[in-house]
Amino acid sequence: MEKVRVGILGTGGIAKIHAWALTSVSHIKLVAVASRSLERARDFAKGRWSGSLYAPGDIGLSYEIERAMNYDEILESDEVDAVYVCLPNALHYEYCMRAMENGKHCFVEKPMTVKAEEAWKLVKKAKEMGVVLQVGHMWRFHNDVKFARRVVKEGIIGDIVRVKAYSIHVFFYPKGWFVDPRLSGGGALLDMGVHAIDTVQFVLGEGYSSVYADISTSYINYPVDDTDVLFLKTISGIPVLVESGWAQMFSSKKEASIEIYGEKGFVSVFPTFAITSLAGEYGEFRPSKPESHESLEMFRRQAENFAKSILGIEEPLCSGEDGAKVIGVVEAAYESSKKGVFVDVNSTGVNP
Repeated sequence: MEKVRVGILGTGGIAKIHAWALTSVSHIKLVAVASRSLERARDFAKGRWSGSLYAPGDIGLSYEIERAMNYDEILESDEVDAVYVCLPNALHYEYCMRAMENGKHCFVEKPMTVKAEEAWKLVKKAKEMGVVLQVGHMWRFHNDVKFARRVVKEGIIGDIVRVKAYSIHVFFYPKGWFVDPRLSGGGALLDMGVHAIDTVQFVLGEGYSSVYADISTSYINYPVDDTDVLFLKTISGIPVLVESGWAQMFSSKKEASIEIYGEKGFVSVFPTFAITSLAGEYGEFRPSKPESHESLEMFRRQAENFAKSILGIEEPLCSGEDGAKVIGVVEAAYESSKKGVFVDVNSTGVNP
């Protein structure tokens, strides 16, 4: 296989960003797009769109896709090696499972699923079928996040004492399936909180053991949450505070921001810098080539990693296991908020 032939399921805003990213990678040939509406799929295939959160319409992104199909056609096509699942959250499990049962590699947008049990079933199916399963936690591919990960991994700030993480959209009022619990599975925690949860576990290099959460709908009259505060403990016992939400009046940090306090220093992402001591003096250090918070490059790197994983050149930077662990945290957090108690996080998919 010289190039991975990819088809996209869905034509929403994030699918458009992925289409641009996929057509920017030499190891990929974007061959098809599918939608419930064939007309919408045809418009999407011609690159007709007006921008999105990460790419305003005036920056001139473009792409063109060979074929517009329906969902069944793309899943059964011999001309498609892998699919990008960019559908409403509650549909992720069904279409990922069907894709892998047809022998296709699968990239699924975050959140991986709406239930932890479903996420671990997908992990098992990928292993059974020998296909790549990758989850779209794109912040792992941002250079500033990688900078923080290296600072922690190399012990520059010493043992970690505590962490704060943020994923909040100010004056953001979602519509459509995002606020329909039958399709979304939840609100801001599943949409935004997962970014902060995963960024922390990626930078620290470990998952979570327990969570206490206060989850509410405080700003908008929706049947899903818009305000989430989580207190987590990692496997090694590091306390982590996560704040996420929609429709907030103010946020002190940007989406996927983290603050990591170590015994010997501190590292922040968005804004990105580290504070540590050198020759008895504390100083501030920043990446030599800073990257904008909304950089599209993280999506291109993500697509490239997916293709190279299929070709056996690399391993997925965000595996199915990584994505499933995040859903385990979310599920435990909703239970904790309902019961008002700490809840253990199942991070293995095996019943305790």
